[in-house]
Amino acid sequence: MAPFMPTAFTDNLNAVFSVSLNHQWRSDFLSAGDPGTACATGLSRFFGDEANALLKYLTTDDFLDQTTLGGTCGLMPVVLYGSSGTGKTALAMALISKFLESVHCAEEPIFVSGSDFARRFYAAIETDSVEEFRNRFLSAPAILLDNLQQLVNKSPAQNELASLVESCCKTGKPLFVTCPTLPLTLDGISSRLSSRLSCGLSLPLHPPGNNARRAILKELAVIHDVQLTPEASELLIDQFEVTVPKLEHLFVQIGLKFRVDGQRRVVDRPTLLSMLQPGEEDQQKMIKLIQRRVAKMFGLKLSDLKSASRKQTVVIARGIGIFLTRSLLGISFVKIGRAFGNRDHSTVLHSHQKISSIYQDGAPNATNAAIETLKQQLTDQFAAQIYQR
Repeated sequence: MAPFMPTAFTDNLNAVFSVSLNHQWRSDFLSAGDPGTACATGLSRFFGDEANALLKYLTTDDFLDQTTLGGTCGLMPVVLYGSSGTGKTALAMALISKFLESVHCAEEPIFVSGSDFARRFYAAIETDSVEEFRNRFLSAPAILLDNLQQLVNKSPAQNELASLVESCCKTGKPLFVTCPTLPLTLDGISSRLSSRLSCGLSLPLHPPGNNARRAILKELAVIHDVQLTPEASELLIDQFEVTVPKLEHLFVQIGLKFRVDGQRRVVDRPTLLSMLQPGEEDQQKMIKLIQRRVAKMFGLKLSDLKSASRKQTVVIARGIGIFLTRSLLGISFVKIGRAFGNRDHSTVLHSHQKISSIYQDGAPNATNAAIETLKQQLTDQFAAQIYQR
């Protein structure tokens, strides 16, 4: 049966939406995961925007009503997939908590990691208590299985989970599963399990976009008692396309660096730039990192990017390298030219403008896909280097 997809699913995709992270429950299985998952960042809400537009439906009363009705509405299981730090577990916990509150259920849901699910299942086999194990899951009001990838190559546990998923699909029991990628793309996950998991909603989580990041920054500033000027805030919004934990870490560093005699200090854009701007040595390392990443993505040698070659692949790769160096590091075209084979700054400017025009157009093509992938990888790594200073 095709998943229920309301027309409201795509309404107002540019608006910031949120869901409370003030969970009121804890389960006996909580030790299987990270006890601080729900409030590791200190945020009171999960914020989303156009970068996670598909998730908006999960926060609506429409989704809640369909979940409450149960039955084969095609919503379950809900698979949330994405890189570490995007908020998969926290969002799943919040949604389950919201559901239980809506039906006035005082029973505790089950929160279990993939590895602990397997361990407990194998222990049940050894102690001849498989039925008890199954009944515990089947009688729970809701289930969250965290980190599906921990079940890779554990066939017996996967078969058991597949049967559990089938039961939840038939009854409409809330079942959320988190993993780094779609189950179908995970090597070592059986076709039976991956097909069962694809019966409901499978939604990706990305780092927050500009609008959500703006809301997150406001809350983090209050939490850490850091006052940023509007210009400083916009700098973080425009240049730090990273996950919430990385933003949290950055605020900790800002608080430590700019607090004077225990008093809060207003942090303006120049002051923040002095912290974020890499020194000459770090700058050169970052340029080389950009070049290596670009060369690897296009199957080229580092020397190709610095050469005089006019092959289309080399020209595009070189242009992307120049574009990323300028947008991520903000250094002059003269410096960029020296790093890319001692090119004249006007040549570098032309190359940058060409790629920038393609990127700003926003059309779905190979160039924009490569830029987005590289930009996220590099932003994460650059942010990590800043934190280590």
